[in-house]
Amino acid sequence: ARQPVTTVDWEKIVRQITDDYRLLSSNETATWTAMGGPEQFLRDLAAKPPKRYALTGSFSSIETVIVTAPTAAVVYTDDPERLAKDYRLRPTRTGGNVITAVPYDPIVYERTRTIDGIEHASITQVLVDCLTGMQRMPSEGEALLKWMKQNEQRWRFNTLD
Repeated sequence: ARQPVTTVDWEKIVRQITDDYRLLSSNETATWTAMGGPEQFLRDLAAKPPKRYALTGSFSSIETVIVTAPTAAVVYTDDPERLAKDYRLRPTRTGGNVITAVPYDPIVYERTRTIDGIEHASITQVLVDCLTGMQRMPSEGEALLKWMKQNEQRWRFNTLD
């Protein structure tokens, strides 16, 4: 007979997820330029949030650990065209400072955290996205992983309920 789950090697599970998942290729992504920069875009999000979205990546990880100044805001949304229109984003192929991602699974909207009026993906989602992201994001993911190991009581649930 099966026994109840009593412990979980969450780091191993995260590493296994990153074998198959990639932030930019597992989700439908588009690159945009926010004319006022990503910081202004985030202030606009906080002032007038869209229906369903979640910030992830570098701008979300810096709420916990800082490796370097982030350059691109990554936002999960079901309607990137609407988000772009509402926040005056311009499409670009290179050099954008906002990336929209239509999630392959709606789990990215679960266990979100609101920080300074902005809805952030769960810390574990941000971790996976950073570890599999572009540029400096994997380094940010490793720093976030280190923080998570040292601070499990601050982010991890005690039960599976």
